[in-house]
Amino acid sequence: MTSQIAQPTPPANEKTTPETPQSPKHAYLKLIVHLKLYRQLSTLLLKTDTLLLRLSTILSNPAHTDALLCTLSYTLELLSALLSRMLARKLPSLTPTATTSPSTNQPNPKKAAGLHSPGWTKRAEEISKGSKALAALISDFRIFVRLWALIDIYTWARSLWHSPLPPPAQPPSSKCPPIPHHHQHQRQKEKLLQRIAWAQITACTAFQLLENGAYLSSKSVLTGQGWTGDSGKRREGRWWVWSSRFWFAHVVLEGVRLGTVYAYGGSSVLASALDSEVGVAGFDGDDDDEEGGGGGGEKEDKMEREERSRDEEREKELWWRDVISNLAYLPMTIHWSTETGFL
Repeated sequence: MTSQIAQPTPPANEKTTPETPQSPKHAYLKLIVHLKLYRQLSTLLLKTDTLLLRLSTILSNPAHTDALLCTLSYTLELLSALLSRMLARKLPSLTPTATTSPSTNQPNPKKAAGLHSPGWTKRAEEISKGSKALAALISDFRIFVRLWALIDIYTWARSLWHSPLPPPAQPPSSKCPPIPHHHQHQRQKEKLLQRIAWAQITACTAFQLLENGAYLSSKSVLTGQGWTGDSGKRREGRWWVWSSRFWFAHVVLEGVRLGTVYAYGGSSVLASALDSEVGVAGFDGDDDDEEGGGGGGEKEDKMEREERSRDEEREKELWWRDVISNLAYLPMTIHWSTETGFL
């Protein structure tokens, strides 16, 4: 009698269906998805690398660093002010209905406190406080590194003092030809710009002296009799306000300077046009007989015109950049020039 060995039976909950091999179409689609992800990742890494290199270039230059921090600080100030105003408008409209007990018609302190904690109001309040704190920290750093800005103002004044104006126009005589009109126009422009620059230097000097005094007083560095107690705090506040007013004066003068450059902007174009006409009129026709003489002169004139055109485009871009920067400064200078501010 032969013994039969029982074969093990698979569990009832396991499926024994064989795995179907992937079709070529499915493998192709999977490869396409992987390639797209690889391209996106490569693009992201390339953009990140470019951004980090630009930040490294900006942060390596003190002037560029200050411009970046200034933009970031004012953006955070504006964000904090807008969020604070939005919360101030929203919460009072919610308080009468949401903070009153229906049975007693009396204010419920638990519900009133709960309005500030849940949802977007709590998040907006956190962002507002954080933005304001970070903006204050950036502002404190920028004021500290401006403590020695009077040295830069001195070098600015020194260079302006040693920069001569164009010679004045002389009356025409038989020996010397009359000075072209565009040269007189250019002298008027330079003279006016120099006066504006001296006014800006005066405003910046007053601003820097007052800001340095107020900042050092706020850090308890100035401990004299006039800087302590309530009278010292009031004096510090006045110096902050007046420093901002002189800064506002500098911003206004910068607008006047940009307006002057715009008003006299045609002088440079007119001067270049007249210079080219004089060059053509004074060209000796006998030189055309020399080998390659005329062609070389025309080529040089064309290259000069192209270079002049590129310079004018760069001047326009610089002018518009200064205009936008000055308009961005204006609201903050007005805000800090008042006792209470408006933001």
